[in-house]
Amino acid sequence: MPRTFLSRLVVLTLTFLLIGCAHVAPSRLVYRQPEPIKERVWKYDDGDYFLAVTVSTGGSRSAVWSTVVLRELFKQVRLDDDRSIIDEVDYISCVSSGSLSSAYYCLKKPLHENRDEEDYDEFFEEFIWEMSRNIEKSAFFRPRLWARILTSPMEKAFFLKDDFNLYYLSGLTFGYLQKRTERGDAPALIVNGTVLNSGKKFLFTTLPRSNFAAGAEGGLGDFRSTPIVKSNVPLKDKIYSTLYAEDLGISIRDMKISWAIASSISAPPIIGPVPLMNREKPFGESGTYFHISDGGVCDPLGLEAVLQLFNNRINVEKKNYKGAMIIVIDARRRIDQIETILSKDIKVKELTSRTNLIYSGQAMYLTYVTYMLSMKNEEFKKVKLVHISPYVADDPDLVERFEEIPTRLKIKRKDVQTLEEAAVKVVGKVKDEIIRNLRGE
Repeated sequence: MPRTFLSRLVVLTLTFLLIGCAHVAPSRLVYRQPEPIKERVWKYDDGDYFLAVTVSTGGSRSAVWSTVVLRELFKQVRLDDDRSIIDEVDYISCVSSGSLSSAYYCLKKPLHENRDEEDYDEFFEEFIWEMSRNIEKSAFFRPRLWARILTSPMEKAFFLKDDFNLYYLSGLTFGYLQKRTERGDAPALIVNGTVLNSGKKFLFTTLPRSNFAAGAEGGLGDFRSTPIVKSNVPLKDKIYSTLYAEDLGISIRDMKISWAIASSISAPPIIGPVPLMNREKPFGESGTYFHISDGGVCDPLGLEAVLQLFNNRINVEKKNYKGAMIIVIDARRRIDQIETILSKDIKVKELTSRTNLIYSGQAMYLTYVTYMLSMKNEEFKKVKLVHISPYVADDPDLVERFEEIPTRLKIKRKDVQTLEEAAVKVVGKVKDEIIRNLRGE
């Protein structure tokens, strides 16, 4: 009897999965695609001071960390006229789960002219609550949908997209966000992805490619001999170049922001990638697909896109900034090598995370090399980098608790409290540095 029951269960399960497979491609992956181009994007100007924030990878840990850091920047870093530093941010460049918190912030922060601290307190309280939500449970624990989820990692990405619309982004588009940015209510958002077809970077943003390119090779074509090193980094049409929605004939204004977040948060083979239909023949036959995944593969901090923006401003637009600052909100863990020094084995659960950290480190190295080479331009020396990480707190107990927080799409309440405590300490340590940078001291 048990064997008969088990056999029937296996047959029913296989049938269920096969039925689910039959619906994956036509219902979700092929036909439900962003709109083709209807309207061109706009050009954005950032005044006489260049101020950007970047948000790293790190699952819900990154989403919560960036949220509590933004709250502390609002509370602790006040300008001479009592405005907050966050009102002056021109750009937010984000990757992976940091994209979710960044998009939520840009879409829902109080209006620029609103100085009511109670409104901001209420906003950040809700913000932290939303970023603490168990995304894994809400997105994946739906038994009637398990057939599609189990048979295609891409389906998980699509369910994430739907979940983000439902709980966080309200189905809003980049066009809506662009209007908020034009009014000064939100920074310009740059969501970083990686094109798995080619290894190129993909930027979801209403800023056109002309805002990033400083000449044919992003202004770096002449970096062959410097006081630091000779460089032959291939940037033009090579693995380190960048694609935009407009390159695929896609209307970024009409695209729901959830497409970008699901793409950037994808981590194949567990989740994603997200396929985007190519409607432009220069990149292949029209109707083919580009598969977009975690932006942290190319740049775990989202830093390179911001450096390219600044490079464009000083090389092409010839802007003369009185100063420039990039605040890097970093939720990544460092690799602890002690365990592997003492033991011949690495725990299975650490293998994937360590591999990802090493790849991320290589990507970040390229970003910093690009930055260092750019220092030959005197204007680039105006750029100040402020690193905001729990490690800056210099509190061993706090760091130990931080390192125990897993990279998942869920987070425990005690871990949220750890990040809140760390944010208060770290922002308290760097706030004077930020003010000095703004004053040009």
